[in-house]
Amino acid sequence: DNNGELNTDFYNTIYFPPSSIFRFSGNTNTDISQSITGTNTATFFDRLEIAKGGGYLQLKHWVLQVYSEVRFISGLFDLNSNALYLMSSQNSNHAGAFLSGESELSRITGGLVVALSRNLPANSTTDPANLGLVISTVDCKNINIYRGHIPRTGNIGNGTSISRYYDITHGGWTGVNCNDS
Repeated sequence: DNNGELNTDFYNTIYFPPSSIFRFSGNTNTDISQSITGTNTATFFDRLEIAKGGGYLQLKHWVLQVYSEVRFISGLFDLNSNALYLMSSQNSNHAGAFLSGESELSRITGGLVVALSRNLPANSTTDPANLGLVISTVDCKNINIYRGHIPRTGNIGNGTSISRYYDITHGGWTGVNCNDS
């Protein structure tokens, strides 16, 4: 569990090994930041848990890659205009990293979530990486899905909301097309 801040100065990468779980918990806000001193700097988690009872987790200046799961227990995960990459799996029995437990009260805000290189089987209906987009496929290969969050201010009241958008790119498909629903 990490109740404070994860601030690192390092060269190139930080890697948390397979089957490890890194949990951010507690009732205060937590920042993940780094001072980049090399090129190709990235941080890799196998499983990341957000359990912020009274605060949020904010990503600052990272390339963050997750290989198995981002689990929401409580609190917000503010990407702060950065990107979270849900990596594809080298294991043919595993579809790749995914989001779990995301809800209105415990979710991602302010950035881009990328699900890389998904193969969607023929004649299936699926929500790849649990990004909230159900896709009916003919036979889509090497699909990359980008979910972004754009804050909007409404004309009624002073509140703001989150507007999600999706971009889907592909490395090729064998059927007629890939349809969203």
